[in-house]
Amino acid sequence: ISIAGLGLLFGLIGERVPLLRFGRDGGAPRVTLPGASVVGTVMAFSLAAAVGVPGLSGFVGQSLVMMGGYSKHPAVLVVMASSLLLMTVSFFGVYRELFFGFGEERVEQEGAGELLIRQRLFLFPLVILMVFFGLYPRPLLKVIRPTVEQLLSPKESPASGDLKGLPPATEGGQ
Repeated sequence: ISIAGLGLLFGLIGERVPLLRFGRDGGAPRVTLPGASVVGTVMAFSLAAAVGVPGLSGFVGQSLVMMGGYSKHPAVLVVMASSLLLMTVSFFGVYRELFFGFGEERVEQEGAGELLIRQRLFLFPLVILMVFFGLYPRPLLKVIRPTVEQLLSPKESPASGDLKGLPPATEGGQ
């Protein structure tokens, strides 16, 4: 949900501001979106959910992955936590640059970040879902439960020829 919100927001901003002029000017242009309170708020929610802030939709999934992986591969957990930290720093660095303009040679795009009513109606349900599934993740957990139970259940060895969920082997290897 959070990544969908980020994609939609960057698409909406990209329509209004020439952010993707890489190569021609030696990099991305320095652009600030002052007064873009609605866009900034929705993007802050999306970024926070993507990095797993408690109370938002990304927290439960990241917590389950970290807790489940720790018992088998604690070293991978260190790599994952480090990656999450780097992702957080980079996401909010982009946010700071885009909405607060802490850089040199800024081009201000007044009004470029405000959303039309139909765009607000399109994005606000995503924010509501981010908060809802962060506070009450049970509906999503019910959906993934059968798959997780199937993955975690002990399976019979391939030598026995009776694997759950697979058709029996035919003679001649076909």
